[in-house]
Amino acid sequence: MTLNGLTIVVPNSRFLENEVINWSHGNPLSRIDVPVGVAYGSAIETVRQALLEAAQDCPMTLETPAPQVWFQAFGASSLDFALLVWIADPRQQFYLRSELNYRIHRSLERHGIEIPFPQQDLHLRSPHLDRLADTLERYLGGHGPILGPHQPHPQASPQNAAQNPPQNNPQNNPQNNPQNTAQNAPSPLAPGRRNAKPTERP
Repeated sequence: MTLNGLTIVVPNSRFLENEVINWSHGNPLSRIDVPVGVAYGSAIETVRQALLEAAQDCPMTLETPAPQVWFQAFGASSLDFALLVWIADPRQQFYLRSELNYRIHRSLERHGIEIPFPQQDLHLRSPHLDRLADTLERYLGGHGPILGPHQPHPQASPQNAAQNPPQNNPQNNPQNNPQNTAQNAPSPLAPGRRNAKPTERP
């Protein structure tokens, strides 16, 4: 009979080939290990105190043997601890784990200890981009910023082009403007053509 109320029939061959775990054979006292990870930089003595307070606050844990806190490893994202407690009824182990987790979380928050989550720092390096940046620096002479792919050059701005037109553009020469040419053309009634005879019509 399992803790979920299921009956499992084990063949006799399993008893001969594999080991069998019996939580209550001989002595019902059982130890439960609860892993806990805290952030790097946490005061380990404060972590130890917070975990022991969580274990002592749970009425299902035994005072003898007393709860213990083990510093197990320096993990990839956390300092790994284990809270070891003893219980008298192994069938309550899953419920005890849940109650301990509730109390551990509250105790760590009360002591200001952070529970981390897995995270990684990614550094990207490309020799092609480094060479391109050096080339642009030499091209600009070190006087201008490196322009992004969508950032126009200041000299190519339409406003700058309108304020500073090129001097060699023929359209900017007043003599080449058709309107100025028409205004400066001699009029038929100008003084130099007063003696011209009108054209006779038949």
